[in-house]
Amino acid sequence: MDVTDLRLDGDFPTLRVRQGKGGKDRVVPVHPELASGLRSALAFGNIKGPLFDASRSTGWRWLKQALRRAEELGSISPGRRVGTHTLRHSAARHWLESGVPINHVSKWLGHASLQSTLVYLEILPDPSGYMERVT
Repeated sequence: MDVTDLRLDGDFPTLRVRQGKGGKDRVVPVHPELASGLRSALAFGNIKGPLFDASRSTGWRWLKQALRRAEELGSISPGRRVGTHTLRHSAARHWLESGVPINHVSKWLGHASLQSTLVYLEILPDPSGYMERVT
């Protein structure tokens, strides 16, 4: 992640992802708490270039550390198979459950077609609570 990939000014901070899944570049929103932390980190020095180097192996190591911690906390069953793609699916489900419109989720994931994103709706029971409103 390079400093030039961040847009932290304004109300809608973003990050440009280079060569994401499928080798696609995309722009994704940055959570407000993360944006605040990044602003603070950048304020301490005149950083130019990469903030950190995150390769596939780095991502895999981070995933394994997070998985071990989740097992220690009892948040996940020991021995459960989790890969980096699991995080992508979990994020998509969380966004949809939180009410993010599916077209936004599709764009953030870099899907060429909304059809690819519709799969995530099949695994959500009733994320918007519509059934409770049926009379």
